[in-house]
Parts: sequence; C-alpha cells; structure tokens
Amino acid sequence: MKRLICLILWLFVAGYAAAGPLRYTLTGSADGTLGGVGFTGAGIQVTALGDADDVFEIDQGIWLLPLPHLSVVLAGQAPLFAREQVFFFVNQNNGTAGFLDQFNGDFLDFSAAGLAGFDGAHAFGPAPASLTLLVPVATTGGLLQLASFDNAQFSVVEAVVGLPLPGSAWLLLAGLAAWVSAAGLRQAHDPFGEEEQ
Repeated sequence: MKRLICLILWLFVAGYAAAGPLRYTLTGSADGTLGGVGFTGAGIQVTALGDADDVFEIDQGIWLLPLPHLSVVLAGQAPLFAREQVFFFVNQNNGTAGFLDQFNGDFLDFSAAGLAGFDGAHAFGPAPASLTLLVPVATTGGLLQLASFDNAQFSVVEAVVGLPLPGSAWLLLAGLAAWVSAAGLRQAHDPFGEEEQ
C-alpha cells in the first residue's frame, strides 16, 4: 500500500518537474495585407507553443519541432491561427530560425545572435532578430502577406500549460489522504485479521 501511495505522489510531482512546454514568440511591427486588406506599422506578435521533448535533429545542426498551433496577433486584434501544421526550425549552421508549414515550406525566417548554439529545446533571448524571408501564409483570417517586419525580437520562455491548477492539486491530495485513511480504517476493523495483499 505504501508503495502505491509513493508511486502516485511521485507521478504527481513528476508532472510538475517534467521538461516540456515552451512558448516561442516573435514580436515587432509589420506592413502587409490580411485577406487583401492592407495595414501599415501594425504591432505584430507571432506565438507558438511547443514541447521541448519533441525537438529532433533532422540533419547535422538543423533542429525541427512540430507545433500544435501558431497564432498571429495584429494590432491587438483577435488571434489568427495558421491553417496548416506548423513547425519551428533552427539551423545552427547559418544562425537562422523560423516557422514553416507542412505543404509550403518556410514562411517566416529570421537570424539572431546566439542561434548558432541554440537547438530549440530551451529558453532563449529575448534577442533582436532580422527577418530574412517573408512568404504568404494561410490563416483563419485569410491570407497573411507580410511586406516588412521591423524591430523584431525573438524569445523562447518556459510556458505553463496543461498542468493542474493549485486548487485541483489540493483536491487531489485531499482525495489521496481520504483514500489512505479509509484503507487504514478498513484494515484496522478487519474481523478476520487478514492483511491486505
């Protein structure tokens, strides 16, 4: 019984300690069009969530990470989401990184100091970035075509997603305590004096 309780508590704590969720963010100001409507000097934030455990090296010094989604926020409006499966990549050989989709390849590439030693699986920056490739990408708000992306900053930070909230953690611990207490009472009142196996 004690082993089972230790295993459950270990799994609970391991969930908090596991490496994983990272938030990849590229911010700046942009000119371009969305669904055929132009914008100039709009604040832009490209954000993607990924799991450090999913980063893999596809070739010497080239790392790839599948992303569950990628969002783009223009001028504080509602987020737009990429319509296709998106990946984050880092090419340590030339110090570039960016985003690509599964059908059309790279659509947003940039260079930044320090990328030559970055594998995409840990925190980074914020660092000034220079955009090297801007290709149209299909979003939930229409085709996004960026003509320029200025004052870019790239960062990767640990993200807290999918973890139990403090309130639910206390509920889990209270439930475990009640279960252990009930098991102890049941064993103490066993009329046959048999131990639980």
